[in-house]
Formats: sequence, structure tokens, C-alpha cells
Amino acid sequence: MGIIYTLTLTERQAAALSEAAEIYARLGIGQFHDALRVLPTTEAVPDWHDDMLVIGRMLARHMKHGVDGWGSSLGIFSAEVSDGAKVCWDLHQVIRHRLAMDYAAAKNLDPSQMYGVQYNEPMRAGSEPLAKIAGGSTA
Repeated sequence: MGIIYTLTLTERQAAALSEAAEIYARLGIGQFHDALRVLPTTEAVPDWHDDMLVIGRMLARHMKHGVDGWGSSLGIFSAEVSDGAKVCWDLHQVIRHRLAMDYAAAKNLDPSQMYGVQYNEPMRAGSEPLAKIAGGSTA
């Protein structure tokens, strides 16, 4: 299995790492628009639907199966998706799930009654075992 590391994060750091892993994974399946949402834009929420379509058409010429990043992408379990993207997806799922479970506990909510993918048990896509993350604590 190799070397095992332990990393201690704040809630905000965990959320940022989860978002970064999600963006990498989505880029790996051809969904570029998720990466562009973190660009420092002049507008709080830019309306770039038309621009995204143009960018998607430009990228599609160079992507496997003409993936355009908008209406089409590869699935995370596709053999054509890099293992790095899959491992990042797994990391995102594990961290997202832990944050959701901690949120439910802090609000005295029953996670089994909560809706949203963040409450689903993570499913491994990559070659590595799923990461382990302990419940949050206050420092």
C-alpha cells in the first residue's frame, strides 16, 4: 500500500481541498466549466453560457470523443479517465461526506433523513483505497 500520511485540517481547509479535488476530477472527465468558476472575474456571477459554448466547441476538437465540457463528458468510471482524476474524485467524495456528516451532527439532524449526494457513502473510482477521515473536533 505504501506510506500512509496524516493531515490535520480546519473545516475550511477541508472544504477547499475537497473543491480542488473535485475540480481536478471534473477536468479529468472533460467538464472544464467547473474549473472556470474559480477564476477571478470582474462579475460576482458571470453569465458566460454563450462563452462556455464557444470554449467547449474549441476544446471538443482536441478531446476524446469530442467531449465539449458542457453537454458531454466522460463518466468518472470510464477507462479513458486518468487514475489521478479518479483518485481526486474519491478524495472529494470522502471529504464532502465527512463535512456533511459533521454538519448534520452539529445541527442534531439524522443523516439517514438527509438528502443530497454528500450524505451518500463514497464509492471508490480510483486505484487507491478510499481515504479515511475522522470526525471533526474543535481545537
